[in-house]
Amino acid sequence: MSLIQRMWHSLLHRIFYVHPAVVLLVNAPARICLQTLMMAARPSTERLHLRNLFTSGRRYYIDATSDGFRMTSNSKVPWRYRARTRLAALVTGQLNEAGDGLSRLRLTARMTPLYLLDVLIVPVWMSTLVLFGPLSLPVKIFSVVALFTMSWLWHWYSAVLQATEMIYFVQTALEDLTVTDIKALPATSGNIVYTSAGFQEAWERFYETHKQEHE
Repeated sequence: MSLIQRMWHSLLHRIFYVHPAVVLLVNAPARICLQTLMMAARPSTERLHLRNLFTSGRRYYIDATSDGFRMTSNSKVPWRYRARTRLAALVTGQLNEAGDGLSRLRLTARMTPLYLLDVLIVPVWMSTLVLFGPLSLPVKIFSVVALFTMSWLWHWYSAVLQATEMIYFVQTALEDLTVTDIKALPATSGNIVYTSAGFQEAWERFYETHKQEHE
């Protein structure tokens, strides 16, 4: 991949994705993981330990897919009756069986396409008024750049906030099923080398063995 292609790929990644990928190892089949998340997304007095996930009227919308799920979220707008915030971020969860009854869940979050287009609507309209106004050229350029920059920052951080809330929801909902202790290899395993001297001896044995095979 050329330098230009890497830069372009990095730019697209920064534009669309609003949270680093998160990987969880869950001690349950993929079907149980999905059912647990869908049940947790419905507020209930039977799950008071999850009540903090629904502050400010936040709601979570989960749709099953062939390899996992897609999730969006929004919350109430305090100053408008029955109004809710835009769906700014989309979290995609990929579920894969990891053996021994375990599932590997990979979460990625990106800005929704409609919300990304919304970044341009107000700045384009305002920029038209600025460009045809009685201002000097430097002021016009500065104003247009400032409009697009502020619009981008506002939309970007709104999407980041929603993505963070959704990933925290998944981590909390699956907390009782998430594997936190990874089994270590036994001390007698021949694949473990504790010191540099041990590594050197193991390497020499390996080299001599394969050297004799090819003689």
